[in-house]
Amino acid sequence: MTALARTSTAAPPIPAAPLASIREELAWVERDLAETIPEGLGLVSEASRRILRAGGKRLRPALVLLAARAFAGISRRTVEVAGALEMIHGASLLHDDVVDDTRTRRGHVTVSAYWTNKIAIMMGDYLFTRSLLEMSRDDTLKLTPLVSEATGRMVMGQLREIEEQGNVDILTDDYLYIIQEKTAALMAVCCRVGAILGKASPASVDKMDEYGLCLGMAFQIADDCLDFWGDEELMGKPVGSDLGERKYTLPFIHALRTATLKDRATLVEAVSSAKGRIPRRAMRRILGIMAACGSQDYALEMARNYCRRARKALHEAGPLQGAVDLEGMIDYVVERSH
Repeated sequence: MTALARTSTAAPPIPAAPLASIREELAWVERDLAETIPEGLGLVSEASRRILRAGGKRLRPALVLLAARAFAGISRRTVEVAGALEMIHGASLLHDDVVDDTRTRRGHVTVSAYWTNKIAIMMGDYLFTRSLLEMSRDDTLKLTPLVSEATGRMVMGQLREIEEQGNVDILTDDYLYIIQEKTAALMAVCCRVGAILGKASPASVDKMDEYGLCLGMAFQIADDCLDFWGDEELMGKPVGSDLGERKYTLPFIHALRTATLKDRATLVEAVSSAKGRIPRRAMRRILGIMAACGSQDYALEMARNYCRRARKALHEAGPLQGAVDLEGMIDYVVERSH
């Protein structure tokens, strides 16, 4: 596939097969999330409902549930914790929308665009506190420190991303650090917490954490590929929107590092003169240079390598119930990227 080719998919939903075994529990998560909406508080209640309506893949609570099911099964407490971790993810998206001035997400107008940045920030804070309150309730397994640490890592990743915005000399290692902290850390703790709730051995808990971390790395790299080679209509945003925000992800970083001096100068000029959105003509030039550099193949191969590492960690976690579903999550990450 050339870099200029348009794919027929953007970010497909998680296939039904890996989730079939936890469909009922995911429905419980949805009900728990709905119950976090405070009633009779006007704007706060309406904003909360808008957040929930935006929905999402519910990948993180699914990982909690599948990791617990792999060992001793899913308890009601596991469902509650899965919902709390999804609230943390939702809160981070609210704050991301403010930082990135995002107008739409998953086809819905964002809270920050519909109301104000102040409302979005306060609602994000509300979800964070509700999540930690839920985590700390009857926390006999001491999960709250684990989740708090992952949340702090997410913030540090976001700060590092802001620090690197517009830096055309950003290194691949800088990018990998950002996505590890901002995205993969939360997915890792979802798997760790699920395994703990499933009464896994310490060694198996560590392997499930590794599985989640590698899955998260692959997931974000795939997402960053979709930003260049996904379907605009399905994604609900223009191709190259990250570049318009002066965020340089793995495919673009690879092109910067491997392009000829003339082509690199073209890339730098295109992004340096961008005012929130890369013009289509400039975007076509960028994609052409990336095609010549093989940047799409490079990024996808790195994503696949993380998938291989995730699969290895999963196998080393020991005999698992429903291992095929956890394998299916790896397959989903690979398939969504092209």
